[in-house]
Amino acid sequence: LNLGGNRLTGHIPEQLTRIRSLRELDLSRNQFTGEIPGMFSRWATLENLDLSSNRLGGKVPDFMALQKLRTLKLSRNRLSGPLGNWMGSLLELRRLALDHNKLTGQLPHGIGRLKVVEYLFLNNNKFSGSIPSWAFKSMNPQVREMALQSNSFYSMSTNVERLDKLEGDLEDLEEAFPNCRITVVV
Repeated sequence: LNLGGNRLTGHIPEQLTRIRSLRELDLSRNQFTGEIPGMFSRWATLENLDLSSNRLGGKVPDFMALQKLRTLKLSRNRLSGPLGNWMGSLLELRRLALDHNKLTGQLPHGIGRLKVVEYLFLNNNKFSGSIPSWAFKSMNPQVREMALQSNSFYSMSTNVERLDKLEGDLEDLEEAFPNCRITVVV
């Protein structure tokens, strides 16, 4: 179901729960407000969920029941608070886009369990602390793009040779994290 770019307003309609099975839901580029409802966990067959570019606020809900989820895009909203470890249970997740929100806290350990993720966008939030080395060492060597800039990280250690692209080369990385101690293992 693709309703993206229709300038829909208000809360995400509960009437969507009448749909029994859904593989893809695109509500991006609208003007939805309020929190992300918990109804999405009803669709165990959901593979792609795009709620990006709305005005959704509150915390990122637990999507643990969506075991077939391959794409989760919540970018460019007003989401806040820390992320839960539930993310590590999404074993099919290939694309995670949570950029341009107000997410806080440290990166959850669950990110380190995302074995097939190819695209990881966590930039332009308020994440803080150290970027844990396990988050990168255990990731799939198929990671193609990762964006972590414009947060408040203070240290990082990763094996760059496992990534095709880590949002620029080492100089760009140092520029993106000017207050971050960067250790590169080659």
